[in-house]
Amino acid sequence: MTDGQQQQQPAPPTTSDAAQARLSALTADKEYGARLLNGDTAARAEFLSVSQLAAGLEKRPGAEELSAISEQQADARHIASFIKGVKNSGMNIRDEVLKEAISGAPVSQQDHDLAKSWMSRLMADQEQSKKLLAGDIQMREQLFRASTILSANIKES
Repeated sequence: MTDGQQQQQPAPPTTSDAAQARLSALTADKEYGARLLNGDTAARAEFLSVSQLAAGLEKRPGAEELSAISEQQADARHIASFIKGVKNSGMNIRDEVLKEAISGAPVSQQDHDLAKSWMSRLMADQEQSKKLLAGDIQMREQLFRASTILSANIKES
């Protein structure tokens, strides 16, 4: 091929069968083989890519995917542990509240303000604070709900 000529490259294969067909065509092409043996980076990259696809290796997760899967599994374990801890605490927290706590669902400005007001009253009321510190279940449930609301983002109007 001369400098003035441009070789039309076929579209990259997207299936294992197409990759195997492309690999057969590449290995039969003497000019391509020479480029590959001479260290041509484009030829080498294509050969590696097509070979991996033909072998079915494109379906294997790489390091980033494995890390993401590992993080998702760790998150799931932490969530399960959190739910178990809440359920075993004796508090009667509805599933919807637990979902909101886990997902970080945004709350309305009104709910946020109510929770903030309740928390301020709790801090100022020694009797309520004593009940909370003594492990009063109802106070703990209310604190859990208020904390969930206060830790959430506020919905945009």
